[in-house]
Parts: sequence; structure tokens; C-alpha cells
Amino acid sequence: MTLDLSQGLRESPKKYPIFLRLGRVFHTAAKRQYRTKAVQPIVPTTGKESTALVVWGANLQSTIGERFSRKALAMVRLTPYTNSIIVGLILSDGWLIISNSTNARLGFAQSVANSDYFWFVFFSLAHYCSSWPIIRNRTYLNKLNVGLDFKTRLMPCLTELHTLFYPNGIKVIPHNIYELLTPIALAH
Repeated sequence: MTLDLSQGLRESPKKYPIFLRLGRVFHTAAKRQYRTKAVQPIVPTTGKESTALVVWGANLQSTIGERFSRKALAMVRLTPYTNSIIVGLILSDGWLIISNSTNARLGFAQSVANSDYFWFVFFSLAHYCSSWPIIRNRTYLNKLNVGLDFKTRLMPCLTELHTLFYPNGIKVIPHNIYELLTPIALAH
């Protein structure tokens, strides 16, 4: 049976069994409340184990609002892409700070005028953040500036970068900058 929808449905949808089945599926799904912690990928199941390749770091999702133990944070490593973003941010408007801990965190702030870029950076690094960005009102030369600001978690992987860029507590260009610079770092 073929179904021509170009003219619109002139007859009752009950005539077509596909609409009856879809109606039951949607009705059943609407009644359920899904409370899953992780988003399940929509992948067709073939009964075999998947052998698809996933680029390392391409499947990182936001962990905002979740708590991690110190052991779990110690196991976190930066992907090459994320490392490049962070190096580029440190060389421009980002900063690394160690506060009341042995680990460092990354901070980044931008004016609301640059909010598109700010949100791109935030969603690229959201896996390493524990909270959403905040809005900052600052007065500089009697002019109100509104900006966005976010900070990552305190993590040992960021402490390694802190020792490179802040050897004496002052931001410097490390001696191995040619090893750290990538096209992605230069873009930030």
C-alpha cells in the first residue's frame, strides 16, 4: 500500500496502520518519565559489537552539576584538541590560578559583545566545568562593562600547564612554546 501525502490526508488516519502504530508509540513514550543520567547514543543495533572509531575527546559531554572525587579528577587528561584550546586561551585572555589547593583551574572572561566566541569556548570545555558561566558587571573608567565568566574544576592536568606558564607566579611564555602551538591554539 502506498501513501501519497502530497495532497494531504483526505481520509481518516485510522485507515493506515502506520499511523495507528506511531500513535501508540508516542502515547506510550509520553506516559513514561525517563530519568537517565547519561544520554544514550542513537545507534542502530545490528546485534554485533560496534567497531566504529571515535576520535578521542569527540564524545565528551557536559559534566555541569556533577561531583567527582579527587581520584577521578586525577585520572582526567586533556585531549590534544582541548589542550590546544587552553594553550591558546592562556596566551590571550585566559588565566590559570591555584587557590587553596595543589591543583589549578582555568578562568576565561569575555565581554558580552564577544558572547558568540565565549559560548563556543565554554561548550568546548564544558566537560571540565562544574557550573554554568556567570554574568559580571565591572566598572572601568566610570563605564559599566558587562561580561561573561567561567572557571573550570581544580584538576591536576591543568596544574601541569600552570607550572609551564607560571613558573614564579607570573605568566611567561614557556621555553617549549613551539611544541605547544598548534593551528587551534593560534586560532584562540
